[in-house]
Amino acid sequence: MTITSNTLVRNGMPYIGKVLRQVAPFMDEMVICISQSSNDGTKEEIMKVMAPYQGKIVWMTEDVKNKGDLTEVENDMVRKSTSDWVLFLSDDDYWPEDQLKLCLAELDKDPQIYAYSVVPYQLIDLEHYDTSWDNKSFS
Repeated sequence: MTITSNTLVRNGMPYIGKVLRQVAPFMDEMVICISQSSNDGTKEEIMKVMAPYQGKIVWMTEDVKNKGDLTEVENDMVRKSTSDWVLFLSDDDYWPEDQLKLCLAELDKDPQIYAYSVVPYQLIDLEHYDTSWDNKSFS
């Protein structure tokens, strides 16, 4: 089983670094698309955090004028993904390591299942996240 994370981000500070750093060791590939209009240090943070993982990253940028056009950007990201599974990872989707491992362990259990839906933890600040969805969010 192989897995690619797809992250489309614009102004993802202050969480994007923590989010990517957490999942990177578990991904075979990472497709990261940074908005050209991002102006909060997101690009610099991603470049710093992802330096050890350069070999597994597919870099993209977007400069859409209409938010509706982001769907095509996301579709292009999926087309660039070469793994068995894709993890759609937003800039605030923090995965505690134990929960990520549990989720990834499910992927090969039943070959008849082609998708899972997970309600991720919501970051409250850099150190805390809401766990109110524990044991209710995996389908």
